[in-house]
Amino acid sequence: MGILDSVDQILATLAIAARQPLGSMTTLETIDDKRTFVASDGSLMTLLRVDGARKIVGGVELEELNEGARIALAPYLDRAGHALQVWYVRDPDGAPLTVARALQPAERAASAIRLELDDLFAERKRRLPAYLAAESFYVALWTRPVSLTKSQANQAKQEAGEFLKGQPKNTRGMKLTFTPENIRSRHLGFSTSMQQDLSALGIRCELVDVHEALRAIRISVYPDTIENKWKPSLPGDPTPARPMEGGEKNDVSGLLWPTLSQQLFNRDAEQVSPNAVRIGDLIFTGVDLTLAPEEVQAFSALLSRLAENRMPWRISFLFEGGGADSLSMKGIFSSLLTWASDDNKRINNAIKQLKAATIEGETIVKFRVSFCTWAPQDDERLLRERSAILLRAIEGWGHCQASDMAGDPLEGVMSSALGLAVRSTAPPGVAPIRDAVYWLPWGRAANPWKAGPVLYRTPDGKAWPYQPGSSQQTSWIDLVFAPPGYGKSVLMNTINLACCLAPSTSTGQAKLPRIAIIDIGPSSSGLVSLLQEALPEGRKYEAMYKRLQMRPDNAINPFDTQLGSRHPLPSERAFIVNLLTLLATPLGQPNPYDGMSDLVGIVVDEMYKMYSESGMPRPYSKGDDPNVDAYVKQYNISLQEKPTWWEVVDALHKAGCEHGAMLAQRYAVPVLQDVVVAARSRAVEDLFSDTRIPTGESVIVAFTRMISGSIREYPILAAPTKFDIGGARVCALDLDEVAPRGGASADRQTAVMYMLARYVLARDYFLNEEVLKSFRPEYRPHHMLRIRELRESPKRLIYDEFHRTGAADAVRSQVKIDIREGRKWGVQICLASQLLDDFDDQMVDQATGIWILGAGSEGAVKECTERFALGATTKFVLRHRLSGPTSAGAPLMAILSLKDGRYEQFLVNTLGPVELWAMSTTAEDAEIRKRLYNRIGPRTARARLAERFPSGSAKGEIERRVAVMSESEDNMSDEVANSILDVIVEELVSMRSSEELAAEQNDVPGYGKSSGKGGSGNASGKTKGPRPGGKPGNSPPRKRKKKKVSV
Repeated sequence: MGILDSVDQILATLAIAARQPLGSMTTLETIDDKRTFVASDGSLMTLLRVDGARKIVGGVELEELNEGARIALAPYLDRAGHALQVWYVRDPDGAPLTVARALQPAERAASAIRLELDDLFAERKRRLPAYLAAESFYVALWTRPVSLTKSQANQAKQEAGEFLKGQPKNTRGMKLTFTPENIRSRHLGFSTSMQQDLSALGIRCELVDVHEALRAIRISVYPDTIENKWKPSLPGDPTPARPMEGGEKNDVSGLLWPTLSQQLFNRDAEQVSPNAVRIGDLIFTGVDLTLAPEEVQAFSALLSRLAENRMPWRISFLFEGGGADSLSMKGIFSSLLTWASDDNKRINNAIKQLKAATIEGETIVKFRVSFCTWAPQDDERLLRERSAILLRAIEGWGHCQASDMAGDPLEGVMSSALGLAVRSTAPPGVAPIRDAVYWLPWGRAANPWKAGPVLYRTPDGKAWPYQPGSSQQTSWIDLVFAPPGYGKSVLMNTINLACCLAPSTSTGQAKLPRIAIIDIGPSSSGLVSLLQEALPEGRKYEAMYKRLQMRPDNAINPFDTQLGSRHPLPSERAFIVNLLTLLATPLGQPNPYDGMSDLVGIVVDEMYKMYSESGMPRPYSKGDDPNVDAYVKQYNISLQEKPTWWEVVDALHKAGCEHGAMLAQRYAVPVLQDVVVAARSRAVEDLFSDTRIPTGESVIVAFTRMISGSIREYPILAAPTKFDIGGARVCALDLDEVAPRGGASADRQTAVMYMLARYVLARDYFLNEEVLKSFRPEYRPHHMLRIRELRESPKRLIYDEFHRTGAADAVRSQVKIDIREGRKWGVQICLASQLLDDFDDQMVDQATGIWILGAGSEGAVKECTERFALGATTKFVLRHRLSGPTSAGAPLMAILSLKDGRYEQFLVNTLGPVELWAMSTTAEDAEIRKRLYNRIGPRTARARLAERFPSGSAKGEIERRVAVMSESEDNMSDEVANSILDVIVEELVSMRSSEELAAEQNDVPGYGKSSGKGGSGNASGKTKGPRPGGKPGNSPPRKRKKKKVSV
């Protein structure tokens, strides 16, 4: 042991003898302004909250970041006068509170719009904490009086004396101190520069006000008070009423705020062992770094060593300026004492190296590093285990040495508390600043949202809430891509559900947002079913999933107009022109004939003119729509002889029957057949009769020929509208049956169906007050109310399977318009596909959210890297870490553009089995879920499915049973596979989940004894009735004549 080590032991003994109460652990006395504390020695302190890096930080990025941090810190630490405490805490025990706080706004929104999703929220709170840990990261910035010159210090002393003259006695209240302007300006420049410099390096950070700072400091002392809503009382706040205790005459203590130590420390400490103290309801052990690492390693190396143990711990790095100054005294001692210890010879050599670095311009800093862990007060054994784990992890962090035997265990623990003082029991060391900053936790993932209805996580356990449609983004254009089976549909359903739970849905008239989903396949049926079952009776129609079919009873007339309007709005006219131009483009050609677009525009205008009151309005015919006839009778509408449909529309509207007016208007507007009539009108003939296409055919003849063909091919376009989404606010339209693959004709039909779906679901999204002047005066109040409600509602438009529009220029042109104008109308746009190539460059350029769940090939990785200018570590993640969903969740890369910069984060979307079953799009899972919803009700069904199949899918079990049966069957048929589903459903109907058993024991309503609570049916809202010999909604299992096999 060296002589210097012996000195440390003597000092530790003296510390034990002079032990002081907990309140003496801080030097903070009062505040100077809303962000600055004043210490007893005149030092100023400000807390900087650090959320982390906006981009993924690996080796290359860390080197760049550290170089920037070195440049930022060097001017302040090259001489005495400034100090920094870099403080980080990680506490897995705080994860439940982290999850609860993140989900709180979503729960409030669900309650406001009366969505019964208690089982989903309960599962998130139950499941997610196992993958998370609460963490905080602060930097305490200190400016000390020693930073002043001698003359400045003398002037400050004189001014302080003048200030204190005549001050009343104050023995127990917060001190009233004087802060010299020169130290105040130095500190302001220091703290502001640090925040700006770190932000410029891509680190999200913020200087916090003194109230938040004191709450953070107090939680660092008492981690078990994190749920406490304690608020400090500070100058500027109302003075608290306090008893005027006996004291000296003219003492004003009772009229002032309590001291900071009185407010921070409301429970004292007690030593329970040579290296442990009890503070509040916890016991703590402090650990000091006694020898710096031989090999400087990144903070992530320490974090990964400790993360798997799921124990609470914290670390405090204390850096002080003027490290080079301390080398001289240490050099003298080590030179004199070379005879005493080999360690001193090594110290002497190290000092020589540091001096050489100083000569080369490197800043040398003085540092001390302290750690701490804790456990419940009645579990000293657990504390010893955690202390041992912490020591092993530290010593493995670049071959350090550490000790948990501080001279004063309380002071050792408080050395790692936040912002109390510039002191530590850890022995001081010196290091080049470039090595010192390399240790720091700069690479933690930054997140701009404190709460959100989506709760992602980083792979190492940091919670990452996300809020779609947030005001922190200027627009909301999402691109989602991944190969099949990588969790794309689940992610989109998660985000769409989050839109329903956004805080904006709970303001004003609490309603579901407007969400339009254009899909090919049933991917969104699970979400719609979840919402239907969560909505109260009488509102289930607000969520709808429909499969569009090429039948007249699914007719959608693209020429419908807003109620009372005889002509389409400009945006509607543009859509109609695009649609007709698409229909009038020869198959296999990317563009129409020359002159066709001009012809289409003229035809559209002429057609509406023909069927308005000034032309040939359609005559009302009783019997065309029995509902309209019934409304006319119910409202005692008196019609003139030979009335027109427009007259019926106006009369019903005037009588207050708006729904009847809307139905009647479907027969007043033109239909596709009328396009042919308008194209042959004199007005059109006069303009285009001489225009020819390359085949020699008249452009009018070619146009009418292709439109006539469309009338035959697309019956849903050629009749008054029958397809009605009614009052649905979340509506998914499945185009699977009307969007075929293969050949130019299929591509054309797919394009037409996408455009038609967008029209029927989202044409109202783009209305605002500017269009009111287009309506007749008597209709303006109606539209004013609609537009106001639309403006207040979040709106989201999703195009899934977007690669199917690759040959549809008209669809992509419409999407580009939606993207450009979406922000103005408050519309979120989401495009989802399988590859980055599926999106046009313009779409990628304007996207504010890129969600990558799998890049696929090496070429795709290279394209993503170059297209988004990604770093080396992000490229590695794309290539090796996006490997598809596991039981722990689906990994993804999020590239988000926000007002304060771009974020690139590697995240995991972790859902519990209840939510996975609610969202599942696998055909077998969806069928089982639908049957169980009908048989035992949604909540009970989800609970049983989650308990029986915690992976969120029954597909593996189905495949296992099929394999067992195939061993004894020569041929496997669909009938056999269906019988397996029947068996699984019956097993689930007969079982009881642990949740049900607990509820039945506590007599909780809503859980049945045999078949549970009845459901309202599948996603379309229809419920199958009982069949003879079977149970409701299911055929009885078929009797099998072949050999029976256990499944």
